[in-house]
Amino acid sequence: MGCLTNTMKLIMNFLIILLATLQAVSSLPECGELDAEVLILGAGMAGINAARTLFDEGMTDFLIIEAKPQIGGRIFHSEIRPGGAKVELGANWIQGVDPDDPEAHPLYELAQRCGGIQGNFSDFDSIIEYDSTGLQVSDLLDYDGIADAYENVEYISTARQADGQTDITVREALLQSNWTVDSNEDAFLDWFCFDFCFAEPPDNTSLFHSQPLSTYTDFGNASNTEDFLISDQSGYAKLVECIADGILGINNSRLLLETKVNIIKWSDDCVCVETYRDGVMKEYCASYAIITFSIGVLQSEEINMKFEPDLPEWKLDVINMFSMAHYLKMYAEFPTVFWDDVEFIGYVSDVRGYFPLFLSENLFLPDGNNVLQITTTGEIATRLLLQNENETINELVQVLRSIYGSNVTEPTAFIQSTWYTDPYFLGSYSNIPLGVTNQTFIDLAAPVGRVYFSGEATSMQYNGFVHGAYFAGRDSAEAVLESISIGVSVVANLLLVMFVVIFVLLF
Repeated sequence: MGCLTNTMKLIMNFLIILLATLQAVSSLPECGELDAEVLILGAGMAGINAARTLFDEGMTDFLIIEAKPQIGGRIFHSEIRPGGAKVELGANWIQGVDPDDPEAHPLYELAQRCGGIQGNFSDFDSIIEYDSTGLQVSDLLDYDGIADAYENVEYISTARQADGQTDITVREALLQSNWTVDSNEDAFLDWFCFDFCFAEPPDNTSLFHSQPLSTYTDFGNASNTEDFLISDQSGYAKLVECIADGILGINNSRLLLETKVNIIKWSDDCVCVETYRDGVMKEYCASYAIITFSIGVLQSEEINMKFEPDLPEWKLDVINMFSMAHYLKMYAEFPTVFWDDVEFIGYVSDVRGYFPLFLSENLFLPDGNNVLQITTTGEIATRLLLQNENETINELVQVLRSIYGSNVTEPTAFIQSTWYTDPYFLGSYSNIPLGVTNQTFIDLAAPVGRVYFSGEATSMQYNGFVHGAYFAGRDSAEAVLESISIGVSVVANLLLVMFVVIFVLLF
């Protein structure tokens, strides 16, 4: 009897220790009652695909919090005027599609599964260039020279990395490739072949992470890949909506729109998010959180929201290593089409990057929409956006008149993207300056406590692209699922140990 009593005491003591251990593993003392297992902050491509990944793996206990009134994030379209054509104010292209193997690209394949999406493969050979006097200068542009230079830039990048050499800027690599900007025509090509994609000049950009080779080699024949321009009146966001289809619950119960995140409280146990909606504060708590905010928002978190406690220095250092580019898209509608019947019109200005490129949207939009898309980047884009809109329209008209004559009228409708001034974006997409390494990307995505970081900026292969956000959302969700699995495994192992010990003590 005494032996049995001692055995029972041992069992009771073991159970007490085990229960205390289980409580340490599974309880969330700082959060109390949880609203979800996972909070997803941001309903752009990364956030929605993170939710889809969780859902497809059987994890349905998630909540998506989005400040905007719709999903899509930096994928957004709007009517150029009431009743007019819808134009993309955010992302516009699916890059790196092989027309002979279109399903190899995840976004293009998604578009087909979602019923197709209207658009065309951009023809960058369908371009005519003018200088500021209205003179056609296409014959003066050395496209072959800059193409050869960039081919050598790719070689330099590969060779330097293979030899373990340090990173340099793209500009330095271009100089080593005998490409120098000696004329207005050279400056236009310099912008068209780099800034038009990256939204920042070669001077500011890392060589090792600047060439989007994987985008044009991973999804088909590298010599055959093209960029698909979306003109569908349902918008690019149709793809995000397709991913979200069926996962948001009854009456979108897993989605909170127009809900601003104010404070993110994190620990090693849980995450609580203080939000505001219609002036009412509410807190949501979960075991994990996935943040898909832009680099611009993370860099200015004291303005938009804050972390409690502050993020550790190593995470802040990584976040601040990136830059947030500014890509300004403007759309102008005119009574008639007065411009050339080509896809692109280049403007070779005396100032690099000043109204450099026009896209004939009328070729792809529904009939009767005489629309030009105008692209600028960097400091010029910032100046144009921050000034009075009428001043920007006046500058635009003067440029067009210098090309096509004084009969060019003012546009009947005008709209422009506002990524740079939107407090929920603060820029278009991330760019990679000198100093960023492969480890930087790993550290950027790495969790702090139970907060995981996602979005296009965290994608090492496809940084800045929509498919970068797509894959980043998937990867962050899989990382959270793995962490949950490890936690469950720990508890299961402890339970197994408990039963084994009880069995040994009793028998």
